[in-house]
Amino acid sequence: MENNLTLEDYLEHRYDLTDEGRWHDLVAGKLVAREQPSDALGVAILNMTRLLGNYFMATAAEQSAYACFELGLILAREPDSVRFPAISVYRDGNRFEHLDELTTDQLPMVVIDHSHGPLKNSELAREYLSSGTQNVWLIDSQSRVLEVYRQGETVELARFDADFTPEAEWPGLRIHVPDLFTESLGRKTASA
Repeated sequence: MENNLTLEDYLEHRYDLTDEGRWHDLVAGKLVAREQPSDALGVAILNMTRLLGNYFMATAAEQSAYACFELGLILAREPDSVRFPAISVYRDGNRFEHLDELTTDQLPMVVIDHSHGPLKNSELAREYLSSGTQNVWLIDSQSRVLEVYRQGETVELARFDADFTPEAEWPGLRIHVPDLFTESLGRKTASA
């Protein structure tokens, strides 16, 4: 395809793609196939969802954070880019605001997705961060680590293989990274 696709073109034809476009993003007007996550990564995303859900329920009186799943984030226009991370975490607002939306230009505080390898991870994190997302968490199911990218004067990267406590963003949240890769969470790993 020679011409760049617009967001509208992409959305019109998304359901004609394999798996109804679930594993495709639009990047700078070009269709880009995403790697389908492994079963281990699916377990890690599910466990992260449980951790965040428990934490958000326990802290609902203090903060109105919520998560959206596979919501298309419009990162750029002309040429258009939209990415569909596994989890987008919003700090404030109505938790049902994006319920019926396929895409949004309202960027989340945190994007959580699977790792794509060091070079692609860095590029992906920079794309999200330069668009306005504050944090990018990438789960690497092969190395069993959580990579956390933050925007500062430069992009900061930290890798966690034990505990991750994002105290500045989510006071009281503790993620025991090895538990992300456990088929059945046997203990409570998020607390408020």
